[in-house]
Amino acid sequence: MLFITLFELVSFLGYFNPTAGKIAFALACIAAIVLTLQKLEYGLLLALSELVLGSKGGYLLSFPIENFTLSLRIALFIIVMSVFFLRAFQTRRSWQFADLRTHLLPWIPLAVFVLWGMIIGIMRDNDFGNVLLDANGYWYAALLLPAVFALHNDRKFSARALHVLASAVVFLAAKTLILVYLFSHGSAFYINTLIWYGYRWIRATEVGEITVMPTNFVRIFMQSHIFILAGFLAALIVFLRHTDKTARKLALGCAAVFAGILLTSFSRSYWVGLAAGLLVFTWLLFMRDGRITFSLGAIREKLTLVAVVMGAFLTGGAILAALIFFPYPRPSAVDLLASLKDRSLEFGDAATSSRWNLLPPLLSVVKEHTILGSGFGTTVTYTSDDPRVRETNPSGRYTTYAFEWGYLDIWLKMGLGGLFAFVWLFFSQARAHLRSLRFHPIIAVSSLAALVALFATSIFSPYLNHPLGLGLLIITGLAIKE
Repeated sequence: MLFITLFELVSFLGYFNPTAGKIAFALACIAAIVLTLQKLEYGLLLALSELVLGSKGGYLLSFPIENFTLSLRIALFIIVMSVFFLRAFQTRRSWQFADLRTHLLPWIPLAVFVLWGMIIGIMRDNDFGNVLLDANGYWYAALLLPAVFALHNDRKFSARALHVLASAVVFLAAKTLILVYLFSHGSAFYINTLIWYGYRWIRATEVGEITVMPTNFVRIFMQSHIFILAGFLAALIVFLRHTDKTARKLALGCAAVFAGILLTSFSRSYWVGLAAGLLVFTWLLFMRDGRITFSLGAIREKLTLVAVVMGAFLTGGAILAALIFFPYPRPSAVDLLASLKDRSLEFGDAATSSRWNLLPPLLSVVKEHTILGSGFGTTVTYTSDDPRVRETNPSGRYTTYAFEWGYLDIWLKMGLGGLFAFVWLFFSQARAHLRSLRFHPIIAVSSLAALVALFATSIFSPYLNHPLGLGLLIITGLAIKE
């Protein structure tokens, strides 16, 4: 946690002092190289932690090179993959068949169809630069290779990774709550100064989005809050099934804080993912020895789950209210309940209307090559209501190869084979977790619920074609216990 705090402070200062930022980037890369050469697992832990902290772009630290900006995420990826190939060549040891079957084989169809999408995109004369940029996010999944290699060398690696990720997720939650406090107390000069600098830093590093809603509530949304969603589900099962009282209390506290983050993100995609994860969660509570049973104990546990979820969100809402209306300095006028109501029921905002405007033309292009796909870099033109688009083009006409509809994006770029690859990966992981449910209930339930939540969230938000979603898939895969 201390290291993460220092890293964030260096990122903040480095953004406003480009020279210091470049030096910090170089030192971070040198440190990563040294640590990864010492032990491959260290580099992987750094890469996974950066994924949680760096959110969408991974630009908390970066280095400009002419017209290209090298992000810390790309640098860490190159470092880890390079050391992995070096270690694999040096050891030349065969991997266990169980590692290949459990952790690698489910990903092979996806690798095949990503290559297929690139080939088809080039064959259909899509812009070559767009093809590379469009497929770029999928290459992050290659970290699975060093991750499985590390797991083969050290069976405790998955537990160690979960510990480090838990620290990063807790820090992410604390950072979000601090931003909630700052942006709801803009009356003081020093707070306004922090807001001005903080907003520029967060937007420039692509960590998240900060939006003032009509009710004067400031929405703090970070794409890496998907890990908060996974953490919330994990905290629930720890509270329900862990035997240690201290662990259960900590899990309950984390659940309340994470619930508050899910509220302040105002992401309906997350809310859909949460609902799907809780449905699976509830179903698993009735599982006994691989069978559905409606025993008194299972029913009692289900009622406890309902009470805990409701209590967590009520407490999370209370935490938000306490931060927003904290009397010093004077808080801004915010109607929190009205904000929640509007976000839950209003479907006419710019982001939502743009998403629905995109659907008909996107479906039309998908139908052109339903089976084989149109390849990466395929563009669609539609009418956007995004104010930033309207500012440059009053008609709202916008052409892009990146789409909010996650599964339609996959279908368009890689055809039905791409959808099959993700379905195969989902069921492979789900089946493995169900097999270990009896012996490792906490890990199995939290991983399976997070898996379902991720795939549900991806209906409306493209996570499965981004390092955030692929990284979470790697983590849930490493958590499989045979």
